[in-house]
Amino acid sequence: MTAANKGNKVLSANECSIWVNNELWSDIAKATAKVKANFEKVNFVGDPKTYQRYQGYEGEGSLTLNKTNSKASELVFEGFKTGNFPDIKIIAKQGRVDGKAERWEVSGVIFNELTLFDMESSKLIQQELPFTFVEADLGDKIDD
Repeated sequence: MTAANKGNKVLSANECSIWVNNELWSDIAKATAKVKANFEKVNFVGDPKTYQRYQGYEGEGSLTLNKTNSKASELVFEGFKTGNFPDIKIIAKQGRVDGKAERWEVSGVIFNELTLFDMESSKLIQQELPFTFVEADLGDKIDD
């Protein structure tokens, strides 16, 4: 009996996908999103220790694209021009070779920075899109 290759259970970017407003963005080179807890320090007279009081969380991330077209620039810059930032949702599927996948949905996304151009001789052009978000939900998950 042969042992199963446990390495195949590790998620890989080769089996990942990103959708922005339900459109598959196939030019993604890198994608990250994280939540960070916000705490307020609490001190008491006569007690030298500092305690923490949870005050909520904030979400932030970034998409890095291999620049193949202007769709991201157009989507993001419209908010900067008008002050009316579009309602954006990102769904990230992290998968493995057996087809099992974890899906995260982040909503209330605001892209807060846009590099208009960044060129260097003999280099491919990538476009980084930092963002913040309000909600995060774990959709599909992998149980084994």
